[in-house]
Amino acid sequence: MRSIYILFILLFLYACGGGGSDAVNSALTDVATKQVEEVATAATNQYATDVLAKTEAEKLIRFGTGKFGQSTFQ
Repeated sequence: MRSIYILFILLFLYACGGGGSDAVNSALTDVATKQVEEVATAATNQYATDVLAKTEAEKLIRFGTGKFGQSTFQ
């Protein structure tokens, strides 16, 4: 008879204890997602900065002026 009570107690604890792992998994997924978004944003910003710098350098070379308006033609 005792083993039945122990079995019921263990089954009850097992049934009630499953919710915690879902919360932990959700929190870990949220942290990982946020980190990926931050890295992607930083990479996008760096790429945009590089593209703008390259475009400006090409314009300056095309029109024959240096960075501060100095002529590159000699």
